[in-house]
Amino acid sequence: MLISLEKTYELLGWEKLPGDKEDLLFLRMWLQEIVEEKGEAWVKEHREFLRNEWDYVLTLLPSADV
Repeated sequence: MLISLEKTYELLGWEKLPGDKEDLLFLRMWLQEIVEEKGEAWVKEHREFLRNEWDYVLTLLPSADV
């Protein structure tokens, strides 16, 4: 089951997620893979790194409105 938006907010420590609807679906799939591989604790410990990675990914996505 795909990680919820609420859980994504919690794990990354964001109140608002950058990106449009399609981008956020991609983010949730990406984050789900990371959680399955490394666990929620790892994600929370590395949330700043992951947020920076997501900001970079948004510059590469054609649908990004940055």
